[in-house]
Amino acid sequence: MLTPEQVAATQKANLEILFGLGNKIIQGVEKLAAGDPHDTERHA
Repeated sequence: MLTPEQVAATQKANLEILFGLGNKIIQGVEKLAAGDPHDTERHA
């Protein structure tokens, strides 16, 4: 059984991962919207 502190720490870590992934997605969309030629060459 997890203690309340362990549950809180786990939830905090999961949120940090979630926000980190969200930021990566946003950065990828921004690069696509900007038309970065390096990214389009890699996917072509």
